[in-house]
Amino acid sequence: MSQESADSGVRIAQIYLDSAEFSHRADSASLPAATRAEVGDVTVQLEVGLTRDGKGGRARITVSTKPENNPHYQFQVVMVALVTKVGAGGLELGAYLSNSAAVLLYPFVREALANLTQRGRFGPIWLSPILTATLQSAPPKPAKRARPNRKAATPGKK
Repeated sequence: MSQESADSGVRIAQIYLDSAEFSHRADSASLPAATRAEVGDVTVQLEVGLTRDGKGGRARITVSTKPENNPHYQFQVVMVALVTKVGAGGLELGAYLSNSAAVLLYPFVREALANLTQRGRFGPIWLSPILTATLQSAPPKPAKRARPNRKAATPGKK
């Protein structure tokens, strides 16, 4: 018995670290060396958009600390995925991005943040899992000018 594979028609062209900012809070040198990093809640923001012809798309996830939490580390990490539509069948690219971009990018931004913060004085920050449905938005539509759909969530850290 043969089984046909269901091709989504979506290809991931590239996933990359767009930017990373990292610093310690002002009093970090005066804290005991055994201090464990605490950052409180962080903000996770997802933006998705399509090219004018609808055959390409971009998803961008940003994770950042909230200054009002007085975190041991201040950071903002941004990861980007570029995707393309191939063939006539499969998923509509906008629907794919709005439903799957957070699932696609969150593990990458989580790892990038842990790698960055492990070089800090107080050890790595591992982001807690999140409900990616809280980051989903209406499918983007091709536009003359890129207007990303933005949704934000606030997970804790582990």
